[in-house]
Amino acid sequence: MPRGPPRDNPANFLDGDQRWHELHRCLTDDGLSLPARVAGALLFLYGLQPSRLVTLKADNVQQRRTGAYLKIGNGRLPLPPALATLVTDLLDQRRSATLPICNFAHIQLQPLVEPQPSQT
Repeated sequence: MPRGPPRDNPANFLDGDQRWHELHRCLTDDGLSLPARVAGALLFLYGLQPSRLVTLKADNVQQRRTGAYLKIGNGRLPLPPALATLVTDLLDQRRSATLPICNFAHIQLQPLVEPQPSQT
């Protein structure tokens, strides 16, 4: 498999304003799929890695009188009301405690390196 050019330090980072914009979009944009909205909000708000997101199950969501929480390892992350609503809506769609909250099977990843034209 051919390797791409060597990489220097990554250069495409979102600044703070862009991150807040994307979080707001995840919380409010009905044009995005519900799983993408939940996953994006958890990523932008808490920095959860996609590999962690795909392991989350309904059991990880806890409803308390004081609010909703996401159980991660031995800790709990508070879910702001807008995100708690999205998570609850997603769980209602899934109807199973064993299905992942966020399933990325339908997402096609794009290559990081442009394919080289074949030399024939």
